[in-house]
Amino acid sequence: MKFTKIIKYISKSKPIYLIIISVILTSFFVSCFSIIFHNRITYDYLITGFITSLIVSFIIINIVYVYQKELKNSEEKLKKSESSLLELNAKKDTFFSLISHDLRNPFNPLIGFTEMCLNKFDTLNKEKIKELIIRINKSAKFLYDLLENILLWSSIQTNKIEYHPIKFTLNELVDNSINFMRDKANKKSISMSFNFANNTYIYADPKMIHTVLTNLISNAIKFTHQGGKIKLSSIDNNGVVEIYVSDEGIGIISNDIDKLFKLKNRFTTNGTANEKGNGLGLLICKDLLKINNGNISVESKVNKGTTVKITLVKAN
Repeated sequence: MKFTKIIKYISKSKPIYLIIISVILTSFFVSCFSIIFHNRITYDYLITGFITSLIVSFIIINIVYVYQKELKNSEEKLKKSESSLLELNAKKDTFFSLISHDLRNPFNPLIGFTEMCLNKFDTLNKEKIKELIIRINKSAKFLYDLLENILLWSSIQTNKIEYHPIKFTLNELVDNSINFMRDKANKKSISMSFNFANNTYIYADPKMIHTVLTNLISNAIKFTHQGGKIKLSSIDNNGVVEIYVSDEGIGIISNDIDKLFKLKNRFTTNGTANEKGNGLGLLICKDLLKINNGNISVESKVNKGTTVKITLVKAN
Protein backbone atom coordinates (compact mmCIF):
# COMPACT_ATOMS: atom_id res chain seq x y z
CA MET A 1 0.00 0.00 0.00
CA LYS A 2 2.81 2.42 0.95
CA PHE A 3 4.81 1.45 -2.15
CA THR A 4 1.81 2.29 -4.37
CA LYS A 5 1.50 5.70 -2.72
CA ILE A 6 5.21 6.34 -3.29
CA ILE A 7 4.90 5.38 -6.97
CA LYS A 8 1.85 7.65 -7.34
CA TYR A 9 3.80 10.52 -5.77
CA ILE A 10 6.86 9.87 -7.92
CA SER A 11 4.71 9.59 -11.08
CA LYS A 12 3.60 13.18 -10.59
CA SER A 13 7.20 14.37 -10.65
CA LYS A 14 9.01 15.58 -13.77
CA PRO A 15 11.71 13.27 -15.28
CA ILE A 16 14.52 15.76 -14.53
CA TYR A 17 13.57 15.71 -10.84
CA LEU A 18 13.66 11.92 -10.85
CA ILE A 19 17.15 11.93 -12.36
CA ILE A 20 18.44 14.46 -9.80
CA ILE A 21 16.90 12.53 -6.91
CA SER A 22 18.26 9.16 -8.09
CA VAL A 23 21.75 10.61 -8.74
CA ILE A 24 21.90 12.20 -5.27
CA LEU A 25 20.59 9.10 -3.51
CA THR A 26 22.84 6.70 -5.44
CA SER A 27 25.91 8.94 -4.94
CA PHE A 28 25.10 9.19 -1.25
CA PHE A 29 24.88 5.42 -0.82
CA VAL A 30 28.03 4.79 -2.89
CA SER A 31 29.89 7.38 -0.81
CA CYS A 32 28.70 5.69 2.37
CA PHE A 33 29.94 2.30 1.12
CA SER A 34 33.29 3.90 0.12
CA ILE A 35 33.79 5.34 3.57
CA ILE A 36 32.72 2.12 5.32
CA PHE A 37 34.98 -0.16 3.28
CA HIS A 38 37.92 2.19 2.44
CA ASN A 39 37.61 4.96 5.03
CA ARG A 40 37.72 7.46 2.17
CA ILE A 41 35.90 8.47 -0.99
CA THR A 42 37.81 7.16 -4.02
CA TYR A 43 37.65 8.39 -7.62
CA ASP A 44 36.69 4.92 -8.87
CA TYR A 45 33.77 4.76 -6.49
CA LEU A 46 32.59 8.18 -7.61
CA ILE A 47 32.63 7.08 -11.29
CA THR A 48 30.93 3.83 -10.35
CA GLY A 49 28.37 5.78 -8.33
CA PHE A 50 27.67 8.13 -11.23
CA ILE A 51 27.16 5.28 -13.71
CA THR A 52 25.07 3.36 -11.19
CA SER A 53 22.93 6.44 -10.57
CA LEU A 54 22.25 6.79 -14.32
CA ILE A 55 21.20 3.13 -14.53
CA VAL A 56 18.98 3.51 -11.47
CA SER A 57 17.52 6.70 -12.95
CA PHE A 58 16.75 4.88 -16.21
CA ILE A 59 15.06 2.04 -14.31
CA ILE A 60 13.02 4.41 -12.14
CA ILE A 61 11.93 6.52 -15.11
CA ASN A 62 10.86 3.41 -17.03
CA ILE A 63 8.90 2.11 -14.02
CA VAL A 64 7.20 5.49 -13.62
CA TYR A 65 6.52 5.73 -17.39
CA VAL A 66 4.87 2.30 -17.44
CA TYR A 67 2.87 3.18 -14.34
CA GLN A 68 1.76 6.52 -15.81
CA LYS A 69 0.74 4.81 -19.06
CA GLU A 70 -1.30 2.18 -17.24
CA LEU A 71 -2.84 4.85 -15.02
CA LYS A 72 -3.78 6.95 -18.06
CA ASN A 73 -5.30 3.92 -19.82
CA SER A 74 -7.27 3.07 -16.69
CA GLU A 75 -8.56 6.64 -16.40
CA GLU A 76 -9.58 6.67 -20.09
CA LYS A 77 -11.39 3.34 -19.71
CA LEU A 78 -13.13 4.65 -16.60
CA LYS A 79 -14.23 7.82 -18.42
CA LYS A 80 -15.54 5.78 -21.37
CA SER A 81 -17.41 3.46 -19.02
CA GLU A 82 -18.89 6.43 -17.17
CA SER A 83 -19.90 8.09 -20.45
CA SER A 84 -21.46 4.85 -21.74
CA LEU A 85 -23.31 4.38 -18.47
CA LEU A 86 -24.71 7.93 -18.56
CA GLU A 87 -25.77 7.48 -22.20
CA LEU A 88 -27.38 4.13 -21.42
CA ASN A 89 -29.20 5.65 -18.46
CA ALA A 90 -30.46 8.53 -20.65
CA LYS A 91 -31.71 6.02 -23.24
CA LYS A 92 -33.47 4.03 -20.52
CA ASP A 93 -35.14 7.18 -19.15
CA THR A 94 -36.21 8.19 -22.66
CA PHE A 95 -37.64 4.77 -23.38
CA PHE A 96 -39.72 4.76 -20.17
CA SER A 97 -40.83 8.31 -20.91
CA LEU A 98 -41.98 7.21 -24.36
CA ILE A 99 -43.92 4.29 -22.94
CA SER A 100 -45.42 6.02 -19.90
CA HIS A 101 -46.13 9.45 -21.38
CA ASP A 102 -45.83 9.81 -25.15
CA LEU A 103 -47.45 6.52 -26.07
CA ARG A 104 -50.29 6.91 -23.58
CA ASN A 105 -51.31 10.50 -24.34
CA PRO A 106 -52.61 9.90 -27.92
CA PHE A 107 -55.15 7.44 -26.56
CA ASN A 108 -56.94 10.22 -24.63
CA PRO A 109 -58.44 11.94 -27.69
CA LEU A 110 -59.20 8.56 -29.27
CA ILE A 111 -61.12 7.47 -26.18
CA GLY A 112 -62.78 10.88 -25.84
CA PHE A 113 -63.95 11.10 -29.45
CA THR A 114 -65.22 7.52 -29.57
CA GLU A 115 -67.10 7.97 -26.27
CA MET A 116 -68.72 11.11 -27.65
CA CYS A 117 -69.78 9.17 -30.74
CA LEU A 118 -71.25 6.39 -28.60
CA ASN A 119 -73.00 8.61 -26.06
CA LYS A 120 -74.39 11.16 -28.53
CA PHE A 121 -74.68 9.07 -31.67
CA ASP A 122 -78.47 9.56 -32.05
CA THR A 123 -78.23 13.34 -31.68
CA LEU A 124 -75.16 13.98 -33.84
CA ASN A 125 -75.61 15.16 -37.41
CA LYS A 126 -73.51 13.88 -40.31
CA GLU A 127 -71.17 16.90 -40.29
CA LYS A 128 -70.38 16.45 -36.59
CA ILE A 129 -69.84 12.72 -37.03
CA LYS A 130 -67.51 13.42 -39.98
CA GLU A 131 -65.59 15.96 -37.88
CA LEU A 132 -65.14 13.41 -35.07
CA ILE A 133 -64.04 10.72 -37.53
CA ILE A 134 -61.42 13.11 -38.96
CA ARG A 135 -60.11 13.78 -35.44
CA ILE A 136 -60.03 10.09 -34.61
CA ASN A 137 -58.20 9.40 -37.85
CA LYS A 138 -55.65 12.13 -37.11
CA SER A 139 -55.05 10.78 -33.57
CA ALA A 140 -54.72 7.23 -34.90
CA LYS A 141 -52.16 8.32 -37.52
CA PHE A 142 -50.15 10.22 -34.92
CA LEU A 143 -50.20 7.18 -32.64
CA TYR A 144 -49.11 4.90 -35.48
CA ASP A 145 -46.24 7.23 -36.47
CA LEU A 146 -45.14 7.45 -32.84
CA LEU A 147 -45.22 3.68 -32.43
CA GLU A 148 -43.23 3.25 -35.67
CA ASN A 149 -40.60 5.71 -34.42
CA ILE A 150 -40.38 4.03 -31.01
CA LEU A 151 -39.92 0.59 -32.57
CA LEU A 152 -37.32 1.90 -35.03
CA TRP A 153 -35.45 3.85 -32.34
CA SER A 154 -35.42 0.87 -29.94
CA SER A 155 -34.14 -1.47 -32.68
CA ILE A 156 -31.30 0.99 -33.40
CA GLN A 157 -30.37 1.26 -29.72
CA THR A 158 -30.30 -2.53 -29.28
CA ASN A 159 -28.35 -3.04 -32.53
CA LYS A 160 -31.15 -5.19 -33.96
CA ILE A 161 -31.73 -3.11 -37.07
CA GLU A 162 -30.69 -4.82 -40.30
CA TYR A 163 -28.05 -3.01 -42.36
CA HIS A 164 -27.79 -3.86 -46.07
CA PRO A 165 -25.73 -1.26 -47.95
CA ILE A 166 -25.74 -1.30 -51.75
CA LYS A 167 -24.87 1.01 -54.63
CA PHE A 168 -27.93 2.89 -55.91
CA THR A 169 -28.93 6.13 -57.65
CA LEU A 170 -29.90 9.01 -55.42
CA ASN A 171 -32.37 10.52 -57.92
CA GLU A 172 -34.72 7.55 -57.84
CA LEU A 173 -34.68 7.36 -54.03
CA VAL A 174 -35.40 11.08 -53.61
CA ASP A 175 -38.19 10.90 -56.19
CA ASN A 176 -39.78 8.00 -54.26
CA SER A 177 -39.43 9.86 -50.94
CA ILE A 178 -41.08 13.01 -52.36
CA ASN A 179 -43.94 11.00 -53.86
CA PHE A 180 -44.36 9.21 -50.53
CA MET A 181 -44.93 12.59 -48.83
CA ARG A 182 -46.90 14.19 -51.68
CA ASP A 183 -50.38 13.84 -50.10
CA LYS A 184 -49.18 15.40 -46.86
CA ALA A 185 -47.72 18.37 -48.77
CA ASN A 186 -50.84 18.79 -50.91
CA LYS A 187 -53.00 19.24 -47.82
CA LYS A 188 -51.06 22.48 -47.15
CA SER A 189 -50.66 23.34 -50.86
CA ILE A 190 -46.88 23.06 -50.48
CA SER A 191 -44.83 22.54 -53.65
CA MET A 192 -41.80 20.23 -53.59
CA SER A 193 -38.95 20.08 -56.09
CA PHE A 194 -35.51 18.53 -56.31
CA ASN A 195 -32.39 19.30 -58.30
CA PHE A 196 -29.85 16.48 -58.46
CA ALA A 197 -27.14 15.68 -60.95
CA ASN A 198 -27.93 12.66 -63.10
CA ASN A 199 -26.39 9.32 -62.17
CA THR A 200 -25.43 10.31 -58.64
CA TYR A 201 -24.65 7.00 -56.95
CA ILE A 202 -24.25 6.50 -53.24
CA TYR A 203 -23.31 3.51 -51.11
CA ALA A 204 -25.73 3.05 -48.23
CA ASP A 205 -28.78 1.15 -47.03
CA PRO A 206 -31.62 2.49 -49.26
CA LYS A 207 -34.36 1.72 -46.71
CA MET A 208 -32.56 3.68 -44.01
CA ILE A 209 -31.88 6.65 -46.30
CA HIS A 210 -35.54 6.59 -47.44
CA THR A 211 -36.55 6.80 -43.76
CA VAL A 212 -34.15 9.73 -43.23
CA LEU A 213 -35.42 11.65 -46.27
CA THR A 214 -39.10 11.11 -45.48
CA ASN A 215 -38.48 12.29 -41.91
CA LEU A 216 -36.73 15.44 -43.14
CA ILE A 217 -39.39 16.17 -45.78
CA SER A 218 -42.12 15.57 -43.20
CA ASN A 219 -40.46 18.08 -40.85
CA ALA A 220 -40.15 20.61 -43.67
CA ILE A 221 -43.88 20.23 -44.46
CA LYS A 222 -44.75 20.50 -40.78
CA PHE A 223 -42.99 23.85 -40.32
CA THR A 224 -43.82 25.39 -43.71
CA HIS A 225 -46.79 27.71 -44.10
CA GLN A 226 -49.73 27.08 -46.40
CA GLY A 227 -48.64 27.49 -50.02
CA GLY A 228 -44.93 27.38 -49.20
CA LYS A 229 -42.06 25.70 -51.03
CA ILE A 230 -39.64 22.88 -50.21
CA LYS A 231 -36.51 22.24 -52.26
CA LEU A 232 -34.12 19.30 -52.27
CA SER A 233 -30.68 19.58 -53.87
CA SER A 234 -27.30 17.86 -53.80
CA ILE A 235 -23.59 18.61 -54.24
CA ASP A 236 -20.79 16.18 -55.03
CA ASN A 237 -17.91 17.13 -52.72
CA ASN A 238 -14.75 14.99 -53.04
CA GLY A 239 -16.28 11.56 -52.69
CA VAL A 240 -19.06 12.75 -50.38
CA VAL A 241 -22.59 13.58 -51.52
CA GLU A 242 -24.16 16.50 -49.65
CA ILE A 243 -27.98 16.53 -49.70
CA TYR A 244 -29.92 19.64 -48.70
CA VAL A 245 -33.57 19.80 -47.64
CA SER A 246 -34.63 23.46 -47.54
CA ASP A 247 -37.93 25.06 -46.60
CA GLU A 248 -39.34 28.58 -46.29
CA GLY A 249 -40.93 27.89 -42.91
CA ILE A 250 -40.91 29.41 -39.46
CA GLY A 251 -37.27 28.55 -38.73
CA ILE A 252 -35.57 27.75 -35.43
CA ILE A 253 -33.79 30.07 -33.00
CA SER A 254 -30.06 29.37 -32.78
CA ASN A 255 -30.18 28.28 -29.12
CA ASP A 256 -32.67 25.53 -29.97
CA ILE A 257 -30.68 23.99 -32.86
CA ASP A 258 -28.31 22.18 -30.45
CA LYS A 259 -31.31 20.68 -28.65
CA LEU A 260 -32.56 18.92 -31.79
CA PHE A 261 -30.10 16.04 -31.50
CA LYS A 262 -29.98 15.65 -27.71
CA LEU A 263 -31.66 12.59 -26.27
CA LYS A 264 -31.94 13.73 -22.65
CA ASN A 265 -34.32 16.62 -23.35
CA ARG A 266 -36.20 15.81 -26.53
CA PHE A 267 -37.06 19.06 -28.31
CA THR A 268 -40.34 19.41 -30.16
CA THR A 269 -42.65 22.23 -31.27
CA ASN A 270 -45.99 22.30 -33.04
CA GLY A 271 -46.13 22.90 -36.80
CA THR A 272 -47.75 25.76 -38.68
CA ALA A 273 -51.04 23.82 -38.75
CA ASN A 274 -50.61 22.79 -35.11
CA GLU A 275 -49.11 19.41 -36.11
CA LYS A 276 -47.75 17.48 -33.16
CA GLY A 277 -44.32 15.87 -32.89
CA ASN A 278 -42.50 13.47 -30.58
CA GLY A 279 -38.90 14.70 -30.87
CA LEU A 280 -37.60 11.36 -32.12
CA GLY A 281 -37.43 12.01 -35.86
CA LEU A 282 -34.09 13.83 -36.06
CA LEU A 283 -32.55 11.55 -33.43
CA ILE A 284 -33.46 8.56 -35.61
CA CYS A 285 -32.07 10.33 -38.70
CA LYS A 286 -28.78 10.99 -36.92
CA ASP A 287 -28.47 7.35 -35.78
CA LEU A 288 -29.37 5.95 -39.21
CA LEU A 289 -26.87 8.24 -40.93
CA LYS A 290 -24.18 7.23 -38.44
CA ILE A 291 -24.75 3.58 -39.37
CA ASN A 292 -24.29 4.59 -43.05
CA ASN A 293 -21.12 6.64 -42.34
CA GLY A 294 -23.06 9.85 -42.85
CA ASN A 295 -23.74 13.02 -40.88
CA ILE A 296 -26.42 15.66 -40.36
CA SER A 297 -26.44 19.37 -39.56
CA VAL A 298 -29.01 22.17 -39.42
CA GLU A 299 -28.93 25.84 -40.38
CA SER A 300 -31.94 28.03 -39.72
CA LYS A 301 -33.19 31.60 -39.49
CA VAL A 302 -36.38 32.56 -37.72
CA ASN A 303 -39.20 33.36 -40.18
CA LYS A 304 -36.82 32.67 -43.09
CA GLY A 305 -36.64 28.90 -43.15
CA THR A 306 -34.46 25.92 -42.36
CA THR A 307 -31.91 23.89 -44.32
CA VAL A 308 -30.93 20.42 -43.19
CA LYS A 309 -27.76 19.01 -44.68
CA ILE A 310 -26.94 15.31 -44.71
CA THR A 311 -23.77 13.72 -46.05
CA LEU A 312 -23.42 10.25 -47.55
CA VAL A 313 -20.57 8.27 -49.07
CA LYS A 314 -20.46 8.42 -52.86
CA ALA A 315 -20.25 5.03 -54.56
CA ASN A 316 -17.29 4.33 -56.84
